[in-house]
Amino acid sequence: MPRLAIAPEFPRELSALAQPVRRDAVVALRRFLLNVSGAPHPERVRSARDPRVATLRLAEGHRGVAVRQRDVYWLRTVLPDPEAWSYAKRHRYGVNPVVGVVEEWDAEALERVGPALRRSAKSRLFDPICDGDLLALGLDGHALPLFRLITTEADVAALEPLLPP
Repeated sequence: MPRLAIAPEFPRELSALAQPVRRDAVVALRRFLLNVSGAPHPERVRSARDPRVATLRLAEGHRGVAVRQRDVYWLRTVLPDPEAWSYAKRHRYGVNPVVGVVEEWDAEALERVGPALRRSAKSRLFDPICDGDLLALGLDGHALPLFRLITTEADVAALEPLLPP
């Protein structure tokens, strides 16, 4: 039987939906948890940045985006179908090993920023710090190459909205 975890923002997003959509989504989630006939099933997202991401049809025209870890589905958000598929494809998830919180990365946006940082000819801001020290601070290993390209504090400020809080 699957288990469900919800993101802190999910209840607020759910309550913002129109009443019929909200009702259908709650019923679908109950059916999913009870594993009954007609329950939504996780649909794999092709070309997703994170292979654990799936969507669940929760209401007509709306999907939940979930991250699967064994038998637990972490429900991130509920969005209209096209937005849900886009959201599911562009994000990557991990657990910060230092502070133990789940992090969400806009991997697609970070990939677009990389080439601009590579073109910068200045010395790199984090050159004096070894990889091990950056990882010990909780930096995600996938983001390390990108952080190595940062040259100024302005670069850090520009990347901040794309990083986990």
